[in-house]
Amino acid sequence: MHTLDISIPTKKPEVIKKSLEPELKSSPTKKSEIKIEKQKNQIKLKIKSRELSSFRAAMNSWLRWIQVAQESSQIKKKD
Repeated sequence: MHTLDISIPTKKPEVIKKSLEPELKSSPTKKSEIKIEKQKNQIKLKIKSRELSSFRAAMNSWLRWIQVAQESSQIKKKD
């Protein structure tokens, strides 16, 4: 079993978690088990997979989605 358990610092953990929830609900495959937890100033990501290729794909996707969510949450609206 391949596992990743990582905490990612963020100023807006609730916004990041909420933006990622649709991905949790509509996963195209069940080859990897994904859990996301909101903590005080961080997001905790847990990935488990039996197959290395599935683990690698899930890890790359989720880390990228978290990065995009963080960058998007920092965009300020113009008045």
